[in-house]
Amino acid sequence: DFRVNLTLEGDMEGLPIAGDFDGDGLDDLGAWADDVFSLDLAADGLDGFTDVQFTFGFPGVRELPVAADFNGDGIDDIGLYNPDAEGVAPGEQSDWMILVSQGDPLAALDQQYGFQYSTSTFFNAYGAQEKWFLDASNQWFFILPSGEVYDWDNTAGAAQGTLIKKVDPAAYTDLDRLVLSIENGGKPVVPVTDRIVADPQGLLGNVVDFTPEPFGPDIFASFGDEQALPVVGNFDPPVVPSTGSGESVSVVGLAATNLQNAFDVNGDGAVDPQDVLTVLNHLNRYGVGEFATGIAIEAGGVQLGGWMPDVDGSGRIEPFDMLQVVNEVNRL
Repeated sequence: DFRVNLTLEGDMEGLPIAGDFDGDGLDDLGAWADDVFSLDLAADGLDGFTDVQFTFGFPGVRELPVAADFNGDGIDDIGLYNPDAEGVAPGEQSDWMILVSQGDPLAALDQQYGFQYSTSTFFNAYGAQEKWFLDASNQWFFILPSGEVYDWDNTAGAAQGTLIKKVDPAAYTDLDRLVLSIENGGKPVVPVTDRIVADPQGLLGNVVDFTPEPFGPDIFASFGDEQALPVVGNFDPPVVPSTGSGESVSVVGLAATNLQNAFDVNGDGAVDPQDVLTVLNHLNRYGVGEFATGIAIEAGGVQLGGWMPDVDGSGRIEPFDMLQVVNEVNRL
């Protein structure tokens, strides 16, 4: 009916995002400007005013905020799309930096089993330095100093059973971290809003540390170019290749080497001068060096799209890669 149902006149300024950022099942509002995310959380009602705020940004003036559930845990994640990145994967000039919600294995175990203490304390009962506790159905579990948590198999005189999880050994020292995790406010999934801390250097107010793999669960990827606009969402299930073979399609790390035929650099199924030119273009554009990671589409174990110029599999793109393709073309 072309009528606005609700107008919020708050204090948030910048480019808008929306999603369930704190994991309470309600969509929140957000805005990003001058490297600062401002969030209006729906838990206390949406009013357009900032409830939490944190600094997150990188050098550049054309970054755009994005929000979606990138890791599929039911809580929306927050990130930035930078169309002006440098030193990224071949054919890609844009970077994605995504802050994702993180799992808490101790809270997840406590929620799954409903751990509780017995009325009596049992420690090292069977000589393995084990500590004992119960689940919600009064089945015995124990944890070893290594952090291994076992479901006891009721073998008298033996600390043995089914290993259900290996956790931080600190949980053995302070067993409340596991047995009372939920009671003490632990969450199986920690949203981005719970990762906000004061800047240790005292310069940026509140911050969220960006820790991509292998240092943490956050996401860094190269995809798109300087002319593109970001689109995020769950686009893939169910998807099959256009051939109709029924093979599943997935997003994978961009391969540097064509595992089907290393000389087929452009992945078109043939080895010809075009592959030589592809390596040459890569060297002219990016120079000699390591191959930057990115993302691509894979079906049936075969990468669809994307250059794969690391012919010798050395991890570096060099003139020797081009020479190998030249020799293979001459041989054919």
